[in-house]
Amino acid sequence: MKSWKAFNASYLFRKKGSFRLVLVFFLAFGIPLSFLLIYNKLSISKQVEEPVHVKNAFFPDARAFAVIGKKLLIDSKSKLSPLNNQDFLLTFWVKLTKNMKNGESLVIIEKYNPEIKTKPGYSIVVRKDEGEIRPVVYWNDKKGNGKWFVFPSLSGFEKSWTLFALSYTKSKYLGLQVATRTLEGSPNFQNLGGYELVPSINPSNSSELGIGSLARGAFKGKYGPLGILSVNDIGENYLEKIKNLAKSPLSFLDIFKGADILLWTDNLRVDKSAYNAKIITINRKKSETVKK
Repeated sequence: MKSWKAFNASYLFRKKGSFRLVLVFFLAFGIPLSFLLIYNKLSISKQVEEPVHVKNAFFPDARAFAVIGKKLLIDSKSKLSPLNNQDFLLTFWVKLTKNMKNGESLVIIEKYNPEIKTKPGYSIVVRKDEGEIRPVVYWNDKKGNGKWFVFPSLSGFEKSWTLFALSYTKSKYLGLQVATRTLEGSPNFQNLGGYELVPSINPSNSSELGIGSLARGAFKGKYGPLGILSVNDIGENYLEKIKNLAKSPLSFLDIFKGADILLWTDNLRVDKSAYNAKIITINRKKSETVKK
């Protein structure tokens, strides 16, 4: 029989040896396993949070254009063009899903008639040169009095939702304002100025309004709410209204109450104006009528 001291020493040895084994096992497997569990937890959390983050973005019903060749054509009885002696305003939100290349141009909205020699109508193109992005507006009438009008460069376009507000007031002032917005910050309003058009240039035409992949453009991104109005006098506080629209994009009808709303759609599927425009999706050779 072992003595108490011998038994005690043997027990302590075994206990110390067991402790060493446990410590080695923990260092070898426990810590990596802990990191793995934490990583998995973070990964799972990220996987759960990302769709929620997207879902709760500014425009959960935004129309995505992930395939080159996809576009929307909007046909309305209101013609979606300036009326004689009326102020005109076009507003829409757009967001790219990839950065533009230098020298690249994207037609982001257009309404003109290529079948007429003078090609009356209007269009907004964004072009990137030497790292700067400039909007260029096409504004032309049936007599061919118009042209392309270049506006100052804008900031934040490639990384943010961007509101474009194109106006034609007093039958001679062509103006463009933009506001960029991210989920984290308040709108960044940019007044890009405008041109005085004398004589007056009215781009009215019977063509559909188009957005998406237009004129061989390889557009990939999303479009949010789109609104067009006509009114006798848009008012001296016009710029404040655009700023309010940038803060509250879905308040278009409230902000411009009293105007003749030619088109208003917050999802690019249904026109909620009195004119009930038809919105058609074109997928290359395939077309689908969204609204009749």
